[in-house]
Amino acid sequence: MEDVLVQESSASSHFGPVRQLGYVVADLDAELECWRRQRGVGTWTVIRNVRLNSHYRGEPSKPLIDLALAYHGEVQIELIQQRNAAPSPYRACIEAGRYGLHHLAFLCANIAAAVRRAEARGWQVACDIRMTGSGRYVYLQSPRLGADVYIELLEASPVMRRMIARGMAETAQWQGAGAPLEFDLSSLFSTLRQAAWLCGASLRRPASDAATARQLPPLPRVDYPVTDLAAAIESWQAQFGIGPWQRPTAGLAEARCGEVSLALCATDSTSPTSRGHSHA
Repeated sequence: MEDVLVQESSASSHFGPVRQLGYVVADLDAELECWRRQRGVGTWTVIRNVRLNSHYRGEPSKPLIDLALAYHGEVQIELIQQRNAAPSPYRACIEAGRYGLHHLAFLCANIAAAVRRAEARGWQVACDIRMTGSGRYVYLQSPRLGADVYIELLEASPVMRRMIARGMAETAQWQGAGAPLEFDLSSLFSTLRQAAWLCGASLRRPASDAATARQLPPLPRVDYPVTDLAAAIESWQAQFGIGPWQRPTAGLAEARCGEVSLALCATDSTSPTSRGHSHA
């Protein structure tokens, strides 16, 4: 499973298939419950008090975040709540009142090479995060796509691959109930407990003996409002390599990247409440 996850398929995009949808939220627990009840996504792993070692716009910064992770097929759903005022890609959206979808993320076997390829295509590094043990995570933006579109390149480190494989395996056994598994990195005991979980320790409550496969609803479509649909299609094809784009109506273009459905929606304005949201 781990080898399959890091394959970078040019048929999906320049960066491979979308492996994560990242959302900035105001209330992590409430949003997690919404995803569980309304969208059938779980089981969840919550990691609190994560202090990021980052450089944002070239300056050092240490955002403090809580995050929640779950899976829909091979796509990771990440919910992020920033808990301090440190400059970051998340804080920029919070200050602009833009909660909701924040980024599309891609797994990279060689992240340094992937960043160089992205920069050669015109992407610019917005935030470079380097975490001891778990790897490097790089947020990038493109002037052609605007300030509201982020991608994240995730280093497929051993820790990242174990976390994804563990989460996907537990999701396959989940029957729709049960509290999230929580870790608090401000606690040494909880940090060691997370390490044990990554190494295979079973920390969740046992699944039902009569477990049956759940029928998942499709992932919500990811919508991006644009003012010039034709120009947006051209930019997304050039910067992402995503296509072909279908035009079911005059003001709408749709495409897929891996398991994720994307839509460019022509609009007269890009209001903060509508940008980059997920369409149920």
